[in-house]
Amino acid sequence: MNQPPEEYVVVTEPELLRFSHDCFESAGLRGDHAQLISRLLVNSDLRGVRSHGTRQVDGYCAAFEEGELDLAVLGDLPTLAKLIRSRSAGSELKTAE
Repeated sequence: MNQPPEEYVVVTEPELLRFSHDCFESAGLRGDHAQLISRLLVNSDLRGVRSHGTRQVDGYCAAFEEGELDLAVLGDLPTLAKLIRSRSAGSELKTAE
């Protein structure tokens, strides 16, 4: 579990941040929200928790586009965000900052 595949392509952190940010903006998120969720997901990848990282971008973007998911930034600092599904209680995401 959470092991990289035997064959893979290395993507740098800045490239992954830019790609995921662009995906979230295309799905309708504001720029600062796209930046925050991208940072949170890339941080998960960097910690080796790939199951909670950028592999979720496609599903999250589809849910944002379909209106099934919303992002709430909690507080003044970008340390906590909550993903709210219209049919579930939501999931909390924390940064390592």
